[in-house]
Amino acid sequence: MFTKIHHVGIVVRNLEAAYAFYRDTLGLAVHKEAVVQDQGVRGGAAHRRRERNRAF
Repeated sequence: MFTKIHHVGIVVRNLEAAYAFYRDTLGLAVHKEAVVQDQGVRGGAAHRRRERNRAF
């Protein structure tokens, strides 16, 4: 049984457009970007913004 998810990877054609969607629509903050040379790809990591007084 799974109790939590560490991360999810999603492949997109346009990383900047994906950043805008995650930031503006989902309210996530991009906090890391890296290039994986041997795979010839660039990736980023986003997380939810910390909120005070969360209801849940």
